[in-house]
Amino acid sequence: MPRVLFLDDDPVRIKKFRSAHPYATITESATECISQLSEQDWDVVCLDHDLGGKQHVDSALSNTGAAVVRWIEINKPKVQQFFVHSLNTGAANQMVIALKQNYECRYIPFGFEFINTVYDAVMYGTSVDFGD
Repeated sequence: MPRVLFLDDDPVRIKKFRSAHPYATITESATECISQLSEQDWDVVCLDHDLGGKQHVDSALSNTGAAVVRWIEINKPKVQQFFVHSLNTGAANQMVIALKQNYECRYIPFGFEFINTVYDAVMYGTSVDFGD
């Protein structure tokens, strides 16, 4: 069974992602996501930035995808590849830049292409283009 971790707090996105990836572990806060990252290795981790029902939040806050990335930079969990899917483009790009220092990572805003790309990565073992 593929090990997929998904961080997002939007119920509509969660429902759409779960319909394509019923085996995924869903987390809705930075704390939950970090807890899951520390417990096991992951094939794919998908990160949103803006959490807690807010939009375009400061990346310095503790309940953001950026906070998860800061934890990842220090703790270096075993993850094959990351996808950042936040619609907050500025924060998403910063997350991708940081993750690419040690991991394969790609930015794809949440939507049909994102869900299908993650599906292909999980089911067919396709890798993201590290130079993307």
